Amino acid sequence: MGRRTGTTFETKLFTAITLIVGIVVVGVVAYDIYLHPPEPKPVATATIKVSGTSHIQGDVGTVSTTAALGTFAIEGRAPITVEVPFGRADHIVANIERESGVVEIRVACKTVAKQEDSGAVLMWKVPRGWDPYVLPKGWPKCPRERYVL
Repeated sequence: MGRRTGTTFETKLFTAITLIVGIVVVGVVAYDIYLHPPEPKPVATATIKVSGTSHIQGDVGTVSTTAALGTFAIEGRAPITVEVPFGRADHIVANIERESGVVEIRVACKTVAKQEDSGAVLMWKVPRGWDPYVLPKGWPKCPRERYVL
C-alpha cells in the first residue's frame, strides 16, 4: 500500500483556510472594539428645546451601542431646554409627547432636527468623525464655548 499524497495536501489546505478565517474574524472583532470603546467620552453637547405652553412628557438623551450616556425621562410644562452630552456615532433622541409646540435638536449654532407636530420622535446621528473644534462645512460659526465641553 502506497502513501496517499492527497490527504497531506488537503490537510494543509484546510489548515491554511482555517488560519485565514481565524485572522479575519479576529480582525473584524478588533475593529469593532476600536469603533465602539467601552467608556466613550462625550465630545460635545446638544440642546433639545421644546417650545409652546402645553404639558410635555417624554425621553431625551443619547442612544449608542454602549448605552453609556443613556436617555432621561422629562415631564413638565413647555418651554423647556435640556442639554445632552454626546459622543461620536451616538444618536441624539427626543421622544416628546405634547399637545402643541415645536421640538428641536440644536448642535452648536445649527438646528439639526425639528418637528412641529405633536408626539414627535426626533433623532440625529452624530457623525463618527465629529470634531468639536471644527464644525462641518456650511454650519454657522458660533462662540467656541457654546459647543465644546
